[in-house]
Amino acid sequence: MGYFFGIAAIILLYSIRTKPDASAPVSDTSGASASSEPPKAPLPDFVRKVIEDIGASKDDLNTAATLSEEVGYPKLALALRARANGAKQLIPSPWKEVTDAAWTRFCSAIADGHKAGTVNPRGFYGIFQLSVRRLCDLGVMSNPKSRTVADPTNPTGKSRVWEGQWNTTPEAFLSDPQAQYNVFLKSMELYRNIIGEKYMKVLGLEIDGKQATMSGLLALAHNAGSEGMHKWLMDGELRNKFTWVTEAYHKANGIF
Repeated sequence: MGYFFGIAAIILLYSIRTKPDASAPVSDTSGASASSEPPKAPLPDFVRKVIEDIGASKDDLNTAATLSEEVGYPKLALALRARANGAKQLIPSPWKEVTDAAWTRFCSAIADGHKAGTVNPRGFYGIFQLSVRRLCDLGVMSNPKSRTVADPTNPTGKSRVWEGQWNTTPEAFLSDPQAQYNVFLKSMELYRNIIGEKYMKVLGLEIDGKQATMSGLLALAHNAGSEGMHKWLMDGELRNKFTWVTEAYHKANGIF
């Protein structure tokens, strides 16, 4: 089921964990936590749509909760009813100086609407579009290799595609939003350390028209890598050339 969900699944997973029956052995929204009692039926399409709909009505949320309960997802039902009653559902921040609300906004900005099963032809995977090289850095894949392919959408007519050997299975990774989040969190921790060691003086400087913040630099590193981040910061022409990196930076910059 994780294939169908994006950042909303992760938010609900953490919301579910705060409920009174969080220790009960039942499945969650993504299937990430195995259950000794599998659900009686697949999660209905209506429930999937409501989970992903930020503006879902109270009636739809309560209906989705009832349907979830009927097919064996009691914790999901509790989370949906809490959402219907106006409870905030946030991803806990890993850092004391960043609020849960800010961290959730940042994760949503990086995810940019991608679902767990999203695969970019150039080699980017999942909710957070983690690159093959980064997945290799983090132990999910190994032996990264690149090849050049024809790409009519690229001004040069060619694109570089990365491939690697999975240390798990692609199906397991792409169906598990929680696993993807855990890898993304590890990646952010490592990039935060690099920024803390080498780029603290950049924070507060005007970069591409706005004062740089930690969230902006993390988004930059996520999309360009640590070496690419350095080049982007040093060369204004690269900011114009790699517009998708620049857009990602601006989308996240200023959150924290």
